[in-house]
Amino acid sequence: MVQVDRTFLYGKYIHTLLIASSQDGNSNVVLLAFAIVEGETLKTWAWFLKKVRLHVGDKENICLISDRHPVILSTVSDPHTMWQT
Repeated sequence: MVQVDRTFLYGKYIHTLLIASSQDGNSNVVLLAFAIVEGETLKTWAWFLKKVRLHVGDKENICLISDRHPVILSTVSDPHTMWQT
């Protein structure tokens, strides 16, 4: 199970923080990846999710949890990101 989400950075650097996390066998939250990007776009999510998929490996039946943001849904549907819907 991999959860992805984003938050907005404020102050001097106004960017978007993308995160991917999971949970280990002891129920601890484990940060898998993060990226600071210009904004929440199809291109940035596609790049990030492709990198997360490469890090997680080609294991089957990995559940991707998100807030169902339209950009994330479109990105997951793209075969180049290597996730299946």
